[in-house]
Amino acid sequence: MISVLMVTYYSGPILFEAIARIIAQADGHELVLVNNGNPEAINQQLRTMAAAEPRLVLLENTTNIGFGRACNQAAAAASGSVYLMLNPDCLLPAAGLAKLSSVIETLPPHWLLGADIRNEDMSPQRGARRDRLTPWLAFIEITRLSSIAPRHPYFRRMNHHHQRLPATTVEVPAISGAFMAMSAEDFNAIGGFDPAYFLHVEDLDLCLRWHKMGWPTFFTPHLQLVHLQGTSSASHWFIEWHKTQGFIYYFNTHFRDFYPAAFFALLKVALYGRFVVQATARTLVDMLPWRKSYPLLDRD
Repeated sequence: MISVLMVTYYSGPILFEAIARIIAQADGHELVLVNNGNPEAINQQLRTMAAAEPRLVLLENTTNIGFGRACNQAAAAASGSVYLMLNPDCLLPAAGLAKLSSVIETLPPHWLLGADIRNEDMSPQRGARRDRLTPWLAFIEITRLSSIAPRHPYFRRMNHHHQRLPATTVEVPAISGAFMAMSAEDFNAIGGFDPAYFLHVEDLDLCLRWHKMGWPTFFTPHLQLVHLQGTSSASHWFIEWHKTQGFIYYFNTHFRDFYPAAFFALLKVALYGRFVVQATARTLVDMLPWRKSYPLLDRD
């Protein structure tokens, strides 16, 4: 059985479409939903749904405990042999879990699996398949130094969404936490997500720890889904701040002994600069006089 593990925090109306698509999958699966915070009207609706649907397990926290900790909480309550971490703004296709099961059957032991994640316009989404994050690669991304010599291995880009889609399931360095499947046994053996991450980067940390165990990570083009980013009402400053803190913790945890202190100081300045630019830009975009629509949710 597959246990879909989902964490919600002011996820917006897309949450109920995401839940509906999971419940519509064939029997034999469950959804463990951790509510880290929503308006009370949404909370009541979730409780009503959980009371009526035995495959929906609702866990409610009195405060936002963070994504990684909430995923670990969901895993502790799950009963499946496979865990699928799925964002609350990801829309599974019909028979998506059946397709996932068929791909899993082709994998070797100790697999970690990501899918072909798409934007609303069906373009490939960045992050679905990517390189293993290092301090140097982060510096290249922030400063856009890849434009100097885009084909040189020292200046390569982190995300692979501009590359040709593989024809079959392939091994990759890292995948996105928006859709991340693994066996329950392996997730528990590796200790789950590091609870020190509050929001973002915990998926890259898990991929790196997975690699250090000698276990492979895969990307499959055989399962395609839509990830509607930007549906949450959480502050961009809140999100970008925790992402920045996640990057700093990740680099200190895994790379501190391999890079000079001066480079770490420079990288830290670049990360905080990125935080200000990203948070400001996203806030200004939200102030523009149009409302984002999601035609995938339109009903007849």
